[in-house]
Amino acid sequence: MSETNPPQTPDEHREDAESAPAVDCAETMRETLEETERERDQFRAMALRAQADLVNYRRRAEDERETLKRSLTSSLLIDMLELVDDFDRALDYVPDDAVAPQWLEGLRNARRSFDRKLLMQGVSKVESAGQQFDPNVHEAIQSVPTVDHPEGTITTVVRDGYMLNDRLLRPAQVVVAVSAALEDETETTT
Repeated sequence: MSETNPPQTPDEHREDAESAPAVDCAETMRETLEETERERDQFRAMALRAQADLVNYRRRAEDERETLKRSLTSSLLIDMLELVDDFDRALDYVPDDAVAPQWLEGLRNARRSFDRKLLMQGVSKVESAGQQFDPNVHEAIQSVPTVDHPEGTITTVVRDGYMLNDRLLRPAQVVVAVSAALEDETETTT
């Protein structure tokens, strides 16, 4: 004997018909909600990446500005150092009796003013005379055989070197002592 369902009343038939679309509607809403949450997470990730990119861009732009500023400052200071060199050469060759003492003292005061301005910008002179030669801050333009100075000692500073804070702005051009015995050996072999 087969089981048959008893005939449904019109109210029962309506409930089954209404519950089927309700289940379909709930399933559709759940899928829509999941899709919306996935999109939200994607947009959030995109926004975070965009924000990180902006922060990185600003940092790079600031670094580039600082690099450009340092480069321009260094260039200007190097130009000023050439003026200081010219000023020093001019002062070195002024005969004592050629100008009024007050005029010469005024020039020396102007030269000291240059030093103060450079120091305010973080520029300091590389101490070289009598020091051991250091290729990081000195440029040897000549070597001189001597017994008066230890080998590698700077005997003469041709042009002063300068540092800008902790960075070399311009190396000092120097004359370096070499052993007189070493110089004799070099001459006999040539």
